[in-house]
Amino acid sequence: MKTRISAKIQHLLCLALALPIMYPTDSLATTDIPVATISKQIKELVAAQEVQLQQIRKQAAADPEQYLPALITAINQLGNIYHYENHNLQAHAAYAEALQLCEKAEADKPGKYLAQLYMLLNNQALLFETEKNWTQAILFNEKAATVSRLQAAKASETYLPQLTTVLYYLANLYRDQRLITEAKAAYVEVIAHCRELIKKDAASYEPFLAFSNFYLGLIHYGEENYAAAKPLLEVSLPLYRAAIARDPSLKKELAIVLGNLGHIAMLEQNYAQARLLLDEAYRVYPKVKVSNPGFLYSYATTLTDLGELNQMENRETQAQIFYDEAIFIYRQLPARHLEIVRPLFAAALTELGNSYAQARLTDKARVVFEEAVEQWRKLATAQPDPYTLNLARMQVQLGLIYVHQNKSLQAQTAFEEASKLYAAARPEKIQDVLSDHILALSQLLRLSVAEKRDDDAYKLSDRLKPLLLQQSQTHPKPK
Repeated sequence: MKTRISAKIQHLLCLALALPIMYPTDSLATTDIPVATISKQIKELVAAQEVQLQQIRKQAAADPEQYLPALITAINQLGNIYHYENHNLQAHAAYAEALQLCEKAEADKPGKYLAQLYMLLNNQALLFETEKNWTQAILFNEKAATVSRLQAAKASETYLPQLTTVLYYLANLYRDQRLITEAKAAYVEVIAHCRELIKKDAASYEPFLAFSNFYLGLIHYGEENYAAAKPLLEVSLPLYRAAIARDPSLKKELAIVLGNLGHIAMLEQNYAQARLLLDEAYRVYPKVKVSNPGFLYSYATTLTDLGELNQMENRETQAQIFYDEAIFIYRQLPARHLEIVRPLFAAALTELGNSYAQARLTDKARVVFEEAVEQWRKLATAQPDPYTLNLARMQVQLGLIYVHQNKSLQAQTAFEEASKLYAAARPEKIQDVLSDHILALSQLLRLSVAEKRDDDAYKLSDRLKPLLLQQSQTHPKPK
């Protein structure tokens, strides 16, 4: 029994981008720095910078054309000192003053202050990132990207690398904050720029190309848009294979790419290709010492695919090993992450139980099926559609094991619940579950006859007749 699990990614609204250009007439006045506890060393650095600032402020007030750029740079350097020493409140104040001056100057003379404006916006974005203020970090990175686009439009060779870098980090922020539409667009732009930059500097931009294809591929993969994910992951695969010699930490990404491409090959029924990719993924995964839940989930998915592939090849012992490993990993996940992947966990338990049952290892099959029932029940309780029918099928499987082990009371309970669930199925699903429903009732009838419960047997026979008639009308016997 294979279970389809739909990945749903909620798209959030894009942040608005605005560049203010009007400022108060006293914009050259000193900004009051908020009071905070500052070390003696920092006080000395700030004092030295302030001495220089006071002189430049006077010069800029007298001759803005010549000294305003130096003033903006000096105030930015003051912000950098505070930022480096984790005095964020003071850093914000300094950056805000410098940014106010710079935006007004750029509005007065378009193009002249773009480099400083980009620097200040980037510094503000970095400061917000250290504070994990992701909304503001995204906003200032968006502003920095807007400025960088203006620069690149005038001097592509000089500024395209800068634009590519800020877009890449912006794409990652979008992705982390689940702004999926914006992340997709940013990664597409980064990939296009990387293809240009890589012609002159492959060493610097192949990593950007690999990661951008990788992350964009993962987004499409998570949306089950495998046709879009596959070419992106295929581009990243040789890049990661080549890169791990220089950076072994990239084995994590390599393993995920191999596993995901292997899964896509399974869906395409290209089992020979799936075998190559999944076997390579399985060789790489254990070498990565990472406990990240997302990575563990990917590893478990690859193990489940290998279990299914080995089952198809009638290698039940190997299939059991892989399913068992997958289940072990699912159990390591924190509760909140397990809740997300519970359908996959339940499906892996089901497949392991099926494998044990086919190998006539009924004790093992029973234990695993009982746990699978527990997991499907949790899913069906929280979300009846589509998991109720999975619970019913699992109860039938478990009931058959109980029958084999002469546990008639447990078998009756399992079959009865399955029958009730099937009877309550939506009209469009009744035909799909008809055979399973008949099987559950037939087993209940068999138990009733064996235990000489005649009244129950007659009632079950009456429940079976319309289902058998429906089945005969749907699938008439050949003449």
